[in-house]
Amino acid sequence: VHAVERDPVMISRIGERVRAEGLADRVTAVQGMVPQVLNALAPAEMMVALGTTRIAGPEVATAEGIFRTLATRLSRPGYLLWGDLT
Repeated sequence: VHAVERDPVMISRIGERVRAEGLADRVTAVQGMVPQVLNALAPAEMMVALGTTRIAGPEVATAEGIFRTLATRLSRPGYLLWGDLT
């Protein structure tokens, strides 16, 4: 599992929680912008995007564009749970 976050304070909190729960061997917190981080990783089987802003990059603003962009980073079959459609 990769947890992607751009805020360094939140990355620190994620790391603390992961270690406290004994999940450090299964969860990696990655600081950065989602498009760049996803480009550096293998295609994902599943993405969960909750409370995100501009998850597909600053130039992609429509739901259709976001789905199209994220689909290129999913394996086949792949699943996307996105909680920001409004």
